Amino acid sequence: MIKLKQLAAIGLSLVTALSLFTGCNSDSKKESGNTNTNSDSVDVNSTLITIDDTTIPFSVGQFYAYNEQASYEAYYLANGYVINWSTKYTEENPETIEDMVKNDVLERIKMFHVVANYAIANGITLSDEDYSEIDESVSNYLNGSEKVIHATGATEELLKSIYETESYYNKGCDLIFEGETFEVDEDEIRQCDIYAVEIYPEVIEFPEDTANAILNRVKAGEDIQKVANAYGLECHEGNVGKGDFDGDSVEKLCLSLNDGEVGIASEDGAYLVIYCIKATDEEATEIAREEAIGLLKSDKLKSFYDEYTKDMNITVDEALWSTITYTNTIFSSDDLEEILGEGVTTSNEAATSN
Repeated sequence: MIKLKQLAAIGLSLVTALSLFTGCNSDSKKESGNTNTNSDSVDVNSTLITIDDTTIPFSVGQFYAYNEQASYEAYYLANGYVINWSTKYTEENPETIEDMVKNDVLERIKMFHVVANYAIANGITLSDEDYSEIDESVSNYLNGSEKVIHATGATEELLKSIYETESYYNKGCDLIFEGETFEVDEDEIRQCDIYAVEIYPEVIEFPEDTANAILNRVKAGEDIQKVANAYGLECHEGNVGKGDFDGDSVEKLCLSLNDGEVGIASEDGAYLVIYCIKATDEEATEIAREEAIGLLKSDKLKSFYDEYTKDMNITVDEALWSTITYTNTIFSSDDLEEILGEGVTTSNEAATSN
């Protein structure tokens, strides 16, 4: 089955930006599933990370780690899956998804503080408006999911400190990106919106003949969804962009069609009838553009970080960090209504997506 990107799923991307689970006030009083972790007995004021003279307490690492766990679980549940944290990230990489996420969280905490300190060292200060936004972010978080608040150990004092660091971080990124232009090739990011009817030999006796019959009926003006239903087949809608299918025939056909055009692609014995709704889906393309620019900014930021920290003494208390695990889930399928109602948002406009 081909994988079509769903716009709603793209909008909930949790991999390329730091996500904080916030939203409308919830009346849910259900206790968090993450109540029996190894970190329960750890002194949250213990030093987790040291960056020269800067010390970062365990409470900050705990917050980001469990907040990220909640974000991933919410994303998977919203898309009909349950995440298995012990699964290997890739077959070639022995690292589990839990390891991958925790390592990413740790690196981002370091990045936040290094860039925030860089901003302060360059005379950057926060305005009354900045502090007003921080207060609003704190309020939003504390009015969000009680399960997440419980799991992350979020308090007003901790959140103010975290959001203040992130605010300095964003201003530090502005300094680093000053004078830089981040441009992308429009052909590389264009996203088309299509209908696809998949026809497999295991399901249909004469898949090629059926594909051609559907094609001819759609060309004659019939609605592709109704035609697919007439053959007992499903018609899927989604976005396709360059690189989604490693340059195979499905991708080539999708990106070659104009609005209202239809064609057939063949892959691994299956036939797909593709109908182009929009040759350029502006909303999906804008999301792809922002993601592409975000990657360029991330590369720039990583280069700065590597150079800026090469003579710094940065240490992590690995034993302390290992007490954080994702063994106990924060969300279950029972929380789907709450998840879909609250959504996942990005804290203080993560600089890589500015």
